[in-house]
Amino acid sequence: MTGRPLDTVTAGHHERVPAEVLDKIPEQYRGANLYLMICDGDCLEPEIRHNDRALVVPGMPIRRDDFVVLWPKDQAQQPAIKRLEMAPPKEWEKWSPDSEAIPVIIVYQLNPPRRYVITTDKLKAIDRVVGTFPPDADKQPSQRKPTKKTRAAAHPR
Repeated sequence: MTGRPLDTVTAGHHERVPAEVLDKIPEQYRGANLYLMICDGDCLEPEIRHNDRALVVPGMPIRRDDFVVLWPKDQAQQPAIKRLEMAPPKEWEKWSPDSEAIPVIIVYQLNPPRRYVITTDKLKAIDRVVGTFPPDADKQPSQRKPTKKTRAAAHPR
């Protein structure tokens, strides 16, 4: 799943982040450079759906099974959102590019199930996703666009 940065999260932002997502952010990271990503693709369904918004906290520690945004050094590539299976060693960004040992991370996707081993020398940053929500989460349930699941329930065949 790739992602497109939407905006930094500021007071009065046009996309309101649901309180239950903001509550997942520890106090020391609430003033950080939070940003939203538009999730593009279906490789993490049913956990994260196409067009969901992901609230991302740079600098927040990452752990196994966290969803993360992988920022490639190659600016021609888009950032990707994956689930972390194996985190890099601490302070991986400070390792020398001339080192014979290059740290790796292992990430995976759900749909279809696939695992990727990525060397950290290809990454600029790894940011933690603290929560996701649909693009119309700030609307009343009656104003939201129906999902495939709700359409199927409303119109059984």
